[in-house]
Amino acid sequence: MTVTISRYTPAMQARWDEFVRNSSNATFLHLRPYMDYHSDRFTDCSLMAHDGKGRLVAILPANVSGTTLYSHQGLTYGGWLVTRRHFATPAMLEVWQAAVEWMRSQGLKHLVYKAIPWIYSRYPADDDLYALWRMGASTEACSVSSAIPTDMPRLDNESARQEVKRAAECGITVSESTDTATFMAMLAARLQERHGATPVHSTEEMQMLTERFPDNIRLFMARNSAGTPVAGILLYITGTVVHTQYIASDAEGRANGAIPAIVDHVMRHVCDGARYLDFGTSCVDGGRTLNSGLVSQKYSLGGRPVAYTTYALTL
Repeated sequence: MTVTISRYTPAMQARWDEFVRNSSNATFLHLRPYMDYHSDRFTDCSLMAHDGKGRLVAILPANVSGTTLYSHQGLTYGGWLVTRRHFATPAMLEVWQAAVEWMRSQGLKHLVYKAIPWIYSRYPADDDLYALWRMGASTEACSVSSAIPTDMPRLDNESARQEVKRAAECGITVSESTDTATFMAMLAARLQERHGATPVHSTEEMQMLTERFPDNIRLFMARNSAGTPVAGILLYITGTVVHTQYIASDAEGRANGAIPAIVDHVMRHVCDGARYLDFGTSCVDGGRTLNSGLVSQKYSLGGRPVAYTTYALTL
């Protein structure tokens, strides 16, 4: 198969988004209305691969900084997104070869590649990793996420179940909410208190993204008996995974089991059709430092490890 690589331009948005919706391994994060909300922060260098008949067979969400191509610094995961049919492993090898040649022709020296965790693929699509190994790529980072399979018996422990029971006894109720501002304020306060940090998204950005993707970005809040919010989980819902993008609670919520109550509600009422509930990573510094307390909390809720791996390749 002869492969031609071209750089994405805004005129190609409709074709790009159509491909994402029909890909084996893309999620709504790869749609341009999501990718482009922070286009002012990154120089887009997304790639499109066509075969000898002019058919689009793979796309790569990417940005460039200096002489390095990243896939993509503004996304949790990137990687080649591929068509569901007529794209076997030899085709991926040819796509990589053509892409590397294109990158070199543009004066690029390095590639940093965020692989898509396998739980997010509708169909297996790890031949990009095989090709990276063939080309001599090295592991740049590896972080541990925690995921619960929805079609298996839950492995939550007794303490988590008691937390859910205590929440009910304390009058905690869980429901979907559109009060993004209240949740983001709670999240910001907790991050500042624990880590001296701020959320990746501003309140305005999160409200905008929720409006753009109302079926994919949903907020669930726990309220006390007086109706006051005490905890919340903001979900990113893809074809195969319900992902907890943000989790926050105040002191009352932490004392009364509000987060386990929300997780229990999400597992029972939101995960229908998804294969996994993914809590996200529990690492910093590219996985070199593990937050043992956080990963233990996720383990108690039934989460089990999934690797988020980033690769580096010298061009």
